[in-house]
Amino acid sequence: MLDVAEHARVSKASVSRFIGEDRALLSEATAKRIEQAISELGYRPNQMARGLKRGRTRLIGMLVADIRNPYSIAVMHGVETACRQHGYSLVVCNTDRDDEQERQHLAALRSYNIEGLIVNTLGHHLDELRELHRELPMVLVDRKVDLLDSDLVGLDNPAAVEMALDHLEARGY
Repeated sequence: MLDVAEHARVSKASVSRFIGEDRALLSEATAKRIEQAISELGYRPNQMARGLKRGRTRLIGMLVADIRNPYSIAVMHGVETACRQHGYSLVVCNTDRDDEQERQHLAALRSYNIEGLIVNTLGHHLDELRELHRELPMVLVDRKVDLLDSDLVGLDNPAAVEMALDHLEARGY
């Protein structure tokens, strides 16, 4: 950022305003010089540093029990698409159905300062999940975790079986 400021003959604060949400405070000539300097130098803002400064990382964490499962792949695709559409990036952690991996990934996701968590896993670490749920929004996928009061997206299996049986019966089977 300092190199961009020197190249554009402006202050570092002006470059910060240009990159951030205060661009309207700059004159058109100043903004044009900064834009040209960024282009010539190939400058890319450090998103992690921006997240620390603003307190927003634009990261959503997803804990997956088995990344090879076709259901998990379909869910991840949908989640990633939705994240992208809303300006977020998805951080996926695969536990391979291993309790210790799950514990390590929960700690890692917390350290990344994620802004939300999607959990599709065994849910054996109730204390860690509860603690995270107090800090940020959480959605469970496919499995309810007992004693964790969180939103759940999943299938109503008894109703699905009933619908399948009704369908087959209506077809004469």
